[in-house]
Amino acid sequence: LLAELDIEGADVLGLSLGGMVALQLALDHPGRVRRLVLSNTAPEITARSPAQQRALAIRLAAVRLLAPRLVGWLVGRKLFPRPDQAWLRREMTDRWAANDREGYGAVLRALAGWSVTERLPALGQPALVVTGDREHLPFMPAAEFAGRLPRGVLHVLPDSGHASPIDSPDAFNRLVLDFLSD
Repeated sequence: LLAELDIEGADVLGLSLGGMVALQLALDHPGRVRRLVLSNTAPEITARSPAQQRALAIRLAAVRLLAPRLVGWLVGRKLFPRPDQAWLRREMTDRWAANDREGYGAVLRALAGWSVTERLPALGQPALVVTGDREHLPFMPAAEFAGRLPRGVLHVLPDSGHASPIDSPDAFNRLVLDFLSD
């Protein structure tokens, strides 16, 4: 897309799976990515422990066996647990219900075992890693992830989970704007 639009380089922001895509893009095409904002993501979906294997198996089984609306409701409860976030839980349920079950399952299966961890030292771009203090992603912790990036900076948002741009939009946007204007 960047080549087609004749855009030499861009700042790239990715949330969760989007952060993984942003990492892969920056590593495969370093000249196209100037700076990275990696929110609530990890450089691998490699189950290295029984707990990680269980978490991945549960997510795959849930997508395969449960109705998309129920999965959305369950995910929404975990992402947005506070009483004032009821509208976010409803929105999450509705949006997830519109997901294509087969497509999402294919993405999860394709991600299982994906890793760019060994390539992180080659990432020369400045990178802001944002996570919440309630992050539930069971793979590489954000502090370790950011520490492996040569120009990585970590910021942990208080009272935030796996959807920091959504549950803490003001703080998240301020962080991103400060990072991009630095």
